[in-house]
Amino acid sequence: MSLLAGYVFNLHFLTFRNPEHDYKKVYDEYRQLLEEYVYDKLWSEMSAKERLIVSAMTETDEVSKIQSLAKMGNSAFSPYRRRLIKKGIVRGEEYGKLSFTLPLFREYVRDLYRGL
Repeated sequence: MSLLAGYVFNLHFLTFRNPEHDYKKVYDEYRQLLEEYVYDKLWSEMSAKERLIVSAMTETDEVSKIQSLAKMGNSAFSPYRRRLIKKGIVRGEEYGKLSFTLPLFREYVRDLYRGL
């Protein structure tokens, strides 16, 4: 996923705060700001089951495998899938797949579970 992912905040940050266009130089600061001002809040407001699903999504984008990793059947999984889509955290346009909508959110979740 690109660093911008279509979000105006990202474009603003990467252009106005980085007029010389050295993107590698600002990557760490950019990621830190996303985590502090967006992702920490999103994560704190997610239910345990939603967290379980997005954690499984760090391993695969296939719904059947996500369900298996989360140990959830279709009926248990579907309401949480809908909630995550409604919150704008994931998208599910492609049949049988879920993907993150937010740039670097997969890495954020992985780091949480690695204790980083």
